[in-house]
This record gives sequence, structure tokens and C-alpha cells, in this order.
Amino acid sequence: MKSFLRIPQKVHYALLLVTDLARVYDSRVPLSLAAVAEQEGVSRGFLEEVAGHLREAGLIEGRRGASGGYILQRRPEEITVNDLIVAIEGPLAMVECLGGGHCVLSGSCPSRDVWRKVQARLLQTLSGITIAEMVGQPGRAGRHKEKI
Repeated sequence: MKSFLRIPQKVHYALLLVTDLARVYDSRVPLSLAAVAEQEGVSRGFLEEVAGHLREAGLIEGRRGASGGYILQRRPEEITVNDLIVAIEGPLAMVECLGGGHCVLSGSCPSRDVWRKVQARLLQTLSGITIAEMVGQPGRAGRHKEKI
């Protein structure tokens, strides 16, 4: 099946990682990427790449040592799905001209307004979904997963 608006795998992995970190946020106990990879059944190497982007964006912090791992830098209710997308892929732009790029039709494009409206609604939705909501706790996220 061909997909029109496909979410990149890195964004999906970022959501997995950050929701796992949100579940243990209140304990402030770092989670290792090995534990997350095992729990979620995903590649540790790919998670390391994703974690690097999230760390650069200031969303997670790495802790070294025997009991090291990662923790969230902000409360789960302060991190949105859009924050993760921007950290991994950069700002959303439905078409080149809405992302600051050049388009030869920009002055007379009949579809630009349609894509502008779609983009605005999508950004509103993605910015309105917090990580706390994703783990089932609108006000806070402190529930632990069994295996982590």
C-alpha cells in the first residue's frame, strides 16, 4: 500500500523512547537504550541515533555510569508530538513553499492555500498531543512498564 503522508521510522522510534521515559519520569531513574530496545523490540543502534537527535533538541538527557541511561529533560505534559517531529525531522512543511523554499508558482499557485490550511491543522493537532496523554495520564506520567 502506498502512503501519502508517511511518518518516518525515526519519529516512531522517538515516540516509543520518549513514552517509555515518561512512564518512569517521576522516579528520575535513567532507562538504558538496551532496556528500551528489548522492551519495544526495536534496534538499539537505531534508538541511539534517535536519542542523539532528542538530546541535541534538549528533550532528553543522558547519564553515564553503571546505572546510566536516559531521562526526560522536561515534564511529559510539556513535550508534544510536534516537539519530537521537529527534533527528528525539522519543522513540518507540507510543500516546499510553506517551508521557506522557492517555488516558481508561489505567486499564482492555486493549491498553496489548501496546503497552508492542512499544515496549520496538522501542526495544531500535533502540538496539542502531549507525551503524558500518550501514556494515559493527562496531568502526569509516572506509570512504569512491567519489564522496564
